[in-house]
Amino acid sequence: MLSLKSKNELFRELVERCRATRLRQNRTQKEAAERAGIPLSTYRRFEQSGQLSLERFVAVLHALNEVAAIEQLLAPPPVNDLNELDSAKPEKQRARTRS
Repeated sequence: MLSLKSKNELFRELVERCRATRLRQNRTQKEAAERAGIPLSTYRRFEQSGQLSLERFVAVLHALNEVAAIEQLLAPPPVNDLNELDSAKPEKQRARTRS
């Protein structure tokens, strides 16, 4: 699926979704940071600039109980017929023999 959003627009959207979730849960930035196991300054920078490592972003999602959103993103695409299942199977690699 083609997206017309820039990388920065996507970052901003992710940050806004996390901020809105945090506020809906009546959590402070400090509480979210503590639950995620990251420094408060790191969490603040995330909400201000969108800068955060992938590992810490996943920790924030856990802290906000939003892991299902990532799991949905990582779910395999739906299969239309059984032929697609066969073509999606990885090919077996031949074992190398030592000479």
